[in-house]
Amino acid sequence: LYGSDAIGGVIQIFTKSGRYSSGAMASAAVGSYGTRSANASLSAGARDTPFTISGGWYDTTGFSATKPSVPFDQYNPDKDGYRNSNFSAKLGHHFRPGQELGASVLYSRGETHYDSGPSGDPRIEQTLSSYSLHSRNQLTGAWESLLRLGASRDDSSAPGAGYPSDFRTDQDQALWQNTVRLGTTSVIGGLEYLREKIATSTPYPVTARTIRSAFAGVTGDYGKHGIQLDVRRDDNSQFGAPTSGSAAYGYRVTPDIKLRAAIGKAFHAPSFNDLYYPGFGNPDLQPERSRSREVGVDYVAGSQRLAATYFDNRISELIVFAFDPATSSFLPVNVASARIRGAELSYDVRCSGTRVKALLTLQDPKSEDTGFLLQRRAKQHGSLTARRDFGPWTLGAELLASGARFDSADEAPASRLHGYAV
Repeated sequence: LYGSDAIGGVIQIFTKSGRYSSGAMASAAVGSYGTRSANASLSAGARDTPFTISGGWYDTTGFSATKPSVPFDQYNPDKDGYRNSNFSAKLGHHFRPGQELGASVLYSRGETHYDSGPSGDPRIEQTLSSYSLHSRNQLTGAWESLLRLGASRDDSSAPGAGYPSDFRTDQDQALWQNTVRLGTTSVIGGLEYLREKIATSTPYPVTARTIRSAFAGVTGDYGKHGIQLDVRRDDNSQFGAPTSGSAAYGYRVTPDIKLRAAIGKAFHAPSFNDLYYPGFGNPDLQPERSRSREVGVDYVAGSQRLAATYFDNRISELIVFAFDPATSSFLPVNVASARIRGAELSYDVRCSGTRVKALLTLQDPKSEDTGFLLQRRAKQHGSLTARRDFGPWTLGAELLASGARFDSADEAPASRLHGYAV
């Protein structure tokens, strides 16, 4: 249902609504490398006009982006920090039961320092902004219509850099989505329009494209059985009209145990920068296409939740960044055939007021052309978190870990990036 950028999965974020989670929040944090942050938000129901506003600030001094061992005398010992300030707001008005008008806004400004030689302090300044209006209408007892209009802009510049440094990407979007609920079955269908346009200090061969899409899906629960079927067609003015889709089935063995299986087909178009960025773009890039399969089991009993999934994802024309000895630069290239398969395990439990959550992924991400591991993809990674509430206070700890991976396409020993834990 989600279009071109969903080839690797979707992170779906639901912003808190003042209607259901009113209140105020403030937080502050300090850490190593001069890291500081502060955030605050306010939500209120305000009768039929709920709203949420939030703002935040983050700053870290960081450390040098290069090491003394970097070749060609390009080491720069300065600290390369990052700072960001952001604001967001969401407002809705229910003028009748089942009838809502709303708006949202997001603004974020960041500054990233990096190294580009033994001297100077180059940086990237980026401003992101996004605005949307929506109308959600319950047309009948079973039929809900959602109309959303949105616009976003990404402004990026690199002051003092020796290459084209000003970029502005605009994206305009319109969505009409309809959901019809018939008993335990939900049918969804809609149309979407997306226009992408980029302006740079050096003109690109192609600076705009449109994607006109239609999608449909059905989800249903029938006793012990559950199904989900989705299909989407994107008419991309630059890369044709691919069709993607998925099918999933679940079977509840007992009230606590569910088996599931899914297959899917996806498509991802390269970005304008992937194609045309001066010195780092590849105009011959082809879109990524994938076919995925997975099977899994879920176990939920009391305060325990366990999930295990086996996945097998085959990707043709996978886009990776590789070093080109002829030009001594990194360029995006297509891997004709790649396969990522493995298992994902998760366990979530609440015991004596403490919640513990563990995640582990064991995978074999390989290029089928060469037999080598895909660049910068570890065979193992995972996390462990624990938190406990004491009235209005929360105490928690988190561990993130990753295995080793390679920065080259041929597993060159000198390019091995060691495993790490944070």
